[in-house]
Amino acid sequence: MAETKNLCAQIPIALHTQVCEAREQSGLTTAEYITNLLIEYFEMKGNGGKTIMANNTRTMAFQIPEDKSECYHFSSYQHLL
Repeated sequence: MAETKNLCAQIPIALHTQVCEAREQSGLTTAEYITNLLIEYFEMKGNGGKTIMANNTRTMAFQIPEDKSECYHFSSYQHLL
């Protein structure tokens, strides 16, 4: 296990509430959740602000006729994700 050190900061109540709710949904401890947030932030910052895709992802693209595009909605394809 890596050596650890405490980090404490005063943040706005609304942000605290948002973080707590997201942490609870993740099922992680506060330390795990904040550690993951900070790691993700610094990886993104080091990558020019772009999120890093996981190694096991593939890009999927498809085209539909322009006259049909208005009758299709993005939500129709969410089951593919």
